[in-house]
Amino acid sequence: MDAFSELPRITSDCRTFPKGGKLAVCNACGTVQKFCDSQWFEEIRSIYAQYATYYQGDGDEQIVFDGRTGKVRRRSDVIVERLTAEFALPRAGKALDIGCGGGVTLRTVSNVLPGWTLYGQDLDQRNAERLAHIPGFQHLFVSTPIDIPGQFDLITLIHSIEHFPDPGAVLRALVDKLTPGGLLLVQVCNTERNSYDLLIADHLTHFAPATLELIAARNGYSVLTVETEWVAKELSMVARRSDGTAGGTRPDPQYAARVQPRVRSQLAWLGALAEDASRRSVEGRFGLFGTSICATWLAASLGDKVEFFVDEDPSRQGKTFMDRPVFSPQQVPAGSNVYLALVPEVAALVASRLAALPIQLVQPPGTSA
Repeated sequence: MDAFSELPRITSDCRTFPKGGKLAVCNACGTVQKFCDSQWFEEIRSIYAQYATYYQGDGDEQIVFDGRTGKVRRRSDVIVERLTAEFALPRAGKALDIGCGGGVTLRTVSNVLPGWTLYGQDLDQRNAERLAHIPGFQHLFVSTPIDIPGQFDLITLIHSIEHFPDPGAVLRALVDKLTPGGLLLVQVCNTERNSYDLLIADHLTHFAPATLELIAARNGYSVLTVETEWVAKELSMVARRSDGTAGGTRPDPQYAARVQPRVRSQLAWLGALAEDASRRSVEGRFGLFGTSICATWLAASLGDKVEFFVDEDPSRQGKTFMDRPVFSPQQVPAGSNVYLALVPEVAALVASRLAALPIQLVQPPGTSA
């Protein structure tokens, strides 16, 4: 898609990245993917060489809006609590987190399931010391998933499977590492509801509910649920090893035919968003809401027009981001314009929640995607 290569990109750890790359849609199943070519591998090597998750909050995981409590909370807290509320897990067991990073998900599992022993897998040892301080943590595997020994009662992939060159092979490698009755939890962006996901340079595959369920069913799993509301604009899939009777392994050609027009619309919306924000940025004091993917990408295109950032996360407030101050919503100077660099449905919720503040909350243009 030519429109994709004309847009600047972003890394998944919220750093600006130049335009380029290739984006395509599978005509058979509707999966949206980057081209896994030599250029992509060269780019991800440069990204991972300096990768630092959640550096804006000194390693604290990003917050999300919890629809059950009406509050903003750490994402892993929301996901793991939803999992344990809806699926019976034993009081003691073994959990493995693939792409564990600094251990934000494992720490939540430790808090919610204190009788469990915990394991992680990642590319290198850079977070080994941080992981060692998590109660119940046993070992960090620096290997491919297929080389991890043993079996586990819970395997989690929280925003990690989209980074692998062959996500189906990763799922297939993990099937036999689940105990009988063990659960697989996969959390990814929902590209149908999050256009920004397309711009993340190190995300190779961009999942929707249909394509996430399809890839799991094709690689040995019975999908129990694919939730779209545990976390807004994200997918939470829970599955277990298939008993060989599960269906749903054939793509839906009608779904696939709808994907390419939708992606073209999303790319057009991203271009329109940048233009709209640029026009709005000349109207008095101007800041961006958020310090994650959306705001970082938009700030890169706006340059000096952005005076400050606004974030509801206490771990990010009072710091600087992209050499600009980060305010809480209540600290924003009265009369300022704050552009809600979010997908429209989330922007509307934030605008409603903060409507009483003496600032102008500017919502992004609507989209039919």
